[in-house]
Parts: sequence; structure tokens; C-alpha cells
Amino acid sequence: MKYKLQYLSLYLFFSATCLAQTITIVPAQKAQTIKGWGVSLSWWANLAGGMPQADMDYMTNLAVNDLKYTIFRYNIAGGQNPIYTSQIRKDGGLMPGFRTPQADNKGWGTADLSKDARQIKVLDKIASYGIPITTEVFCTSPPYWMTKSKSSSGNVDGSENIAPNFIDDYADYIATVTSRLRNRNPKWNIRSIEPFNEPSSNWWKKDGNQEGCFISTATQAQILWRLWQSQATYGIRDISLTAPDCNSIIETLNNSNAIKINNPNEFNGISKISTHSYFGTVANKVSLSNFASNNGKELWQSESGPLNWTPADGVSWWQRHYMMASRLIEDVRNLKATVWCDWQFMSTDEGWGMVQQTNWNASKPYQKPVLRKTRGYFCRKNITNFIRPGYKIIASTDPNSLAAISPNGLDVVVVVVNNTTAYKSSNINLTNFKSIVNFSTYRTTGGYSSVENCSLKSNSSLTDKGILTGKNLSFKSPPFSVTTFVIKTTGANSSNKMIDDSVVINKTEAVVHPNPFSSTTTITLDNALDNALVYLFDLTGKIVKTIPNVSGTSVLIERGQLPNGTYILSIESENEIVISKKIIIQ
Repeated sequence: MKYKLQYLSLYLFFSATCLAQTITIVPAQKAQTIKGWGVSLSWWANLAGGMPQADMDYMTNLAVNDLKYTIFRYNIAGGQNPIYTSQIRKDGGLMPGFRTPQADNKGWGTADLSKDARQIKVLDKIASYGIPITTEVFCTSPPYWMTKSKSSSGNVDGSENIAPNFIDDYADYIATVTSRLRNRNPKWNIRSIEPFNEPSSNWWKKDGNQEGCFISTATQAQILWRLWQSQATYGIRDISLTAPDCNSIIETLNNSNAIKINNPNEFNGISKISTHSYFGTVANKVSLSNFASNNGKELWQSESGPLNWTPADGVSWWQRHYMMASRLIEDVRNLKATVWCDWQFMSTDEGWGMVQQTNWNASKPYQKPVLRKTRGYFCRKNITNFIRPGYKIIASTDPNSLAAISPNGLDVVVVVVNNTTAYKSSNINLTNFKSIVNFSTYRTTGGYSSVENCSLKSNSSLTDKGILTGKNLSFKSPPFSVTTFVIKTTGANSSNKMIDDSVVINKTEAVVHPNPFSSTTTITLDNALDNALVYLFDLTGKIVKTIPNVSGTSVLIERGQLPNGTYILSIESENEIVISKKIIIQ
């Protein structure tokens, strides 16, 4: 009987394995290095900074020390015309400006930081924890008195609202505030300025309930140029510029391309491209990623949330948090974003924030809040606690999964989202690693009655921790769940010679020219090779060209029959990779 039960157990295990989808992890195919996860400060910080100190401390501690956010976006607001403040949303949306009305070219250098004491108080607290953070400042509108409509919520018809004669004043305003913020607290580590927020959207109108401004790409270029000049004036040229933070992926692509074509100097002056991901297909995201990569720009997903999400029949509101976890994975996989940010940390509704104020009262905005962690809090924690800054995204063959590898190449993190109503059986194929030492499993599931809140699983079963058999990890993910596996390995197999597109070992430098190329390109090295091997990989990790017995300081690469595309060139000498470079054939 004992042996029959053993055979039955094996039969059930292998039956489940055969029916399961396979997720193959390919450490040789590396993408971007994650720089961090984060959130914007407005509007929640505008509320939290006025609440009791203990409650503000509680929220900031959750953001920094529990969710481990390291990226924070500070809103340099324009400030609304007092005539129209009553129409602005009361849940923190009435952000104060820093400068009183000034005549054209009369306001140089003036900025009163005390106007925004609440948001500043929150970021000061965040910086005080001693965890290195990165701050980006961003703007939603020029001050109302710099606009055509004299309203910072937009023009009457949604058209461009910044007054042409105030473009230089607006640039000065941004640079002045940025400089003074950095000087008063260097621990904020302000590293970038985004002077726009959804500038291609025409819904910003005078009767709106939040700051916003449509700005044409031609005017965007003028603002970038004037801002670059103002940076020199105020000694902040080391802070990079980014743009355009459009609402959808395709708007960001079209907007960025228009500036590149019509204003190449201004386009070259931005260090990265920022986008929101409220809307966009996988194909849109791949296109924007390719555009950024081909133009040497880093890419951030700087704002997202469940915009316009409404539940279908039988669908609970909490389920949208699993939809957002799916979007995060889709963005990181396809945009290849190095940073991914939420819009709100605390919200007065259930859906946007990582924590919800359940006793919200618009007439008492700073009262002691009653807070609860949303399902989004634990969905994020399942990702942000384990894929840390410095981890590199690697290939995983299931679009609902995300894999990353630690800087030393030994720890592998695999996150799987099940955004459906059914259990899903999966096998994680780990054959591309030398050996598996052990693994841990963390899971968030279901709604507010769930006890799985980024919980460590301990039972070796398909529905709990999972079952490791050799180099195959089998599991069943529950409906509406985020499951994270932290896998200890002894490194990737030696056959995985493709590292990434930027690795330099033994201080060997290389110049690729031309790149992109159509027929041939030459790799020139500063250290001579001796009987080296040269490999060319496609982006699946497959070797498509091998050149043996290479010596000297240059290597000629011939295209041959290779199709257009991106490839990784890897050079091996004395059984180690000495350099790896991305090359493009077109």
C-alpha cells in the first residue's frame, strides 16, 4: 500500500506538471538594471504633511522601510488663481505655488519655500531615515498668472495655456525653486527636472479640478532650452532634464519623436524619456522602448494608476490592484523602464493608494486619519522588497512573469501574477543555472479577508511554497495573486556567454564603429586579444555567429545573412568574458 501511494503521488505530480505552463528563465538574456521603485508626493503629501506627526511618520515609514521605495517625485506646483480655488479637488489637489504674481521679467530669483511646508515636511522625513533616495521635481502647470486663461487648470478650450512672453519666467521659476530646495536639504538628492505633466492632453481646461496645461511640442522645446540656460544661472546644471510625461505610451512616443525631428538640440539635452502608462498596448511599449534605446535615452515609467477602471458584474474593487500588478510587470518587461512609480501612496478612495484613509472628510482634511493597507500595498511589496535597485531584469518566457538577477549573479527573483478567477499551474524551468541551492516563496492573494499579505510560505506543496524537483519549480498560483520566488543558485551555466550590452571586465574598453551598421562594423579595443573567441547573440540568447582565434586590437564583424535587429557581441578570452556590447544591424 505504501508503494502504491508513492506511485499515486508521483503520478499526480507529473500529471500536474504536464498540464502546467512552463516559464523558462534565461539569465543570458539581460535587459535593464532596476534603479528603484517610487511614488509621486502630490497630492497625498500635501495632506499627510498637515496631519498629526505620528500619522505622517507612520506613512513615510511604510513607504521607505517596508515598501522600500527609493524614488520620490516632488511637485513644483504653479498655484491656482484664488478666484478658482473652490473648484479644485479637496483631497490634496490644491497645491500651493512658490511665487506671488510678477510682471514679465520682474520675478527673477524669488521663491518662498514656506508656501509648500506640508509636502516639504513629508520629503524631509523620508530623507531622514538614512536610506539613499532619488528625487525628481516635476511641474503640472505654470503659475496661473503666467497663463493665457489666468488659471492653472488649463485654457478655456483645452488649447495651449502658457503665455508666450512668460516662457523664460516659467523656466526661471522651475530653476529657482529647484535650486533652493536642493540647498535647504541636499539629502533629497534631486537628480532630474520634468517641466511637463501630460502636456499632449487637451482635457486641461479652465473649469478643471486640478492643475494641468496643454503645451505644444514646439513650446516644450522652448521651455527646455530656457530651462537649460536657467540651470546655469542657478548652479544646477548637474541636474538632468527629462520629458515629456504624457498620459499614454503612444503620446509619449509621438511627442518625443516630434521634438527629436524639429528640435534636435533640445531633444539631445534631455537625459531620459519619462512616460505615464495609463494607456498603451504591448506593441506601443516595445516601440517606445526601442525609440529610447536607439536614441541613447533611459526610460522611466513615472506615473500610473487605475484610471477609468470600473468593475464588471461580480468584480470587486480590490481586484484592480492585481490588474495594476500586471501592468507593472508588462511595463518593466516591454518598456524596459529602469524606474516604475505609482501616482498616489495614500488615497481617500480604495483604489489608487497603497494605503486608504477610510475616515476622509473634505471639511476636515488634516484630521487624524484612520488608515488601512490596500491590496495594492501587498502586491507592490511582493515586487519592491525582492527586486532591488541594482538587480538586472532577465528573460522569462511567460508575459505574466518578471525575472531579475542580483548583481553577484547568484540570487534570482521570479514574480508571477495571476489576474484571473482560476488557479494556474506553472513550472519554472531553471536549467540555465548550474545548480539550485534553495528557494523561498512569498504570496499576496485575494481581497481584504486574505491572510496572505506578502506572506512567507513554508509547506512544500503545489498550492503553498511549490515543489522543487531538480531544476524545475512547480506551483499553482491562486486566483488574484502575486507570487514571488527568491531562488538561491550557484550561478548561470558557463554556456551562457552573453552577459548584457554594457559589461566591461578587466577594464577592457571597446569602440564599435559604425553602430548601427548595414554590412560591416569594427570593434576597436584598448587591450590586445590573444586567441579570443567572438560570439554574436540574438536577443533570445542564441548564438548566431562565432569568430574563433581572434588576436590583436580590432575585430571586423560582417553581417552576412543576419536580419536587421539588435544583437549582443561578446568576446571571450582565457575562458572569461572580457567585454560585451550591443550592436544594431539596420
